Amino acid sequence: MGESHSLAPNGDLASSLGRALKSNQQSPDLHDVGNFAWRFSGRLAMYVHGRRSPEPEAWSAMIGEMRARRRFENFRVLVYSEGGMPNASQRQTLFEILGGSQTPTALLTRSPFSRFVGWLIGLFNHGFRCFGRLGFEKACAYLQLQSKERAFAEKVLIELAMSVDLSWRPNVSAPARTGE
Repeated sequence: MGESHSLAPNGDLASSLGRALKSNQQSPDLHDVGNFAWRFSGRLAMYVHGRRSPEPEAWSAMIGEMRARRRFENFRVLVYSEGGMPNASQRQTLFEILGGSQTPTALLTRSPFSRFVGWLIGLFNHGFRCFGRLGFEKACAYLQLQSKERAFAEKVLIELAMSVDLSWRPNVSAPARTGE
């Protein structure tokens, strides 16, 4: 599902990606700028926000990548946030790019304020749902992700969280075994 990236000699994925971006090589599909990181793969967009809104240059880079996609049929969005979120202007730009569609979006957060804002967004965008920070499985079920997509999303969210210096990990329970 996405490209694989070679690690730096010390095994640090975030450092490897940062060097690749700075050296103007072909951009990898995982991007991190400040306290905001993202990755697009197939029908899935994954974002991780730190505690603040994305910096304007980070948001512009992500928006540029979205504009290049142009197609958003069957698009799914999975977000983890420590409290940061797009500001009103950034949300408006995103809404315009998506053409006002009700794109299924799952927000994982422990921030009461982010959950409140997410709830407000959900009043107008019926595709937007909030989950607690440990609601990964429920969020994936809501987005109707297949098992391979779930495993991939878990791996990517961990990489994205690490790239913005967050220690969060999804609370993923092993599937129940049958016949035991």
